[in-house]
Amino acid sequence: MVRVLIDMEGGVVTELKFTGDFFMHPEEAIGDLESLLRGVKITETDLQKLIEDFLRRNRVKVLGVTSKDFAAAIERAAEKLT
Repeated sequence: MVRVLIDMEGGVVTELKFTGDFFMHPEEAIGDLESLLRGVKITETDLQKLIEDFLRRNRVKVLGVTSKDFAAAIERAAEKLT
């Protein structure tokens, strides 16, 4: 399960924090992923692909969730803000 706290302005992510029942190695990669997603315009971005590319490029291992789970959590949270 992935939870996300998100703030947006004009459809653009201004702040983002992931929590949930998953493990990421290296652990600091979660902060890097959060940083990557700040400034992203939700409606114009393929979030799942962006996250998959980040995980692959940085050789990040994730247990318990997928890139699709991260993207879905962001999209659900963004919908509640609009």
